[in-house]
Amino acid sequence: MKHSFCNNSSGQSLVEAVVVIGMVIVLVSGLIVGTTVSLRSSELGRSRSQAVKYATEGIEYARNLRNVGWTDFQAKTGAWCLDKDKALTQAVSGVCSANIDSMFARKLTFSWTDPKMTVTVTITWNDGSGERKSEVSTYFTKWR
Repeated sequence: MKHSFCNNSSGQSLVEAVVVIGMVIVLVSGLIVGTTVSLRSSELGRSRSQAVKYATEGIEYARNLRNVGWTDFQAKTGAWCLDKDKALTQAVSGVCSANIDSMFARKLTFSWTDPKMTVTVTITWNDGSGERKSEVSTYFTKWR
């Protein structure tokens, strides 16, 4: 008995096409996921950089308060909100709402322990994947 092998190249071409399409889909999906992760990471880095800048501004604001008058500075205790226009208001229940660019909340916490005033600036924001926080702390003394 003779076996004849027929060349079924059209079926083989279909299988090859399906495999190639599958590989292209996997590759494109990987590129999309990689790009999305990269963009999120970049946005988080930008937000953290802004938060550190705003925290540093808060420390400089506290330093200026100290330089203007130690007695008034020493009287500040508790949590205070500092907005973008440098308006200082007492925090309600220790909480500040978003007061910078409708995204960041800047809170200055003054804590007096003789002979120094500790100032902690906390910047909080929500980036869609949860609440983030950046904090800078320093202390001041009566040096004049």
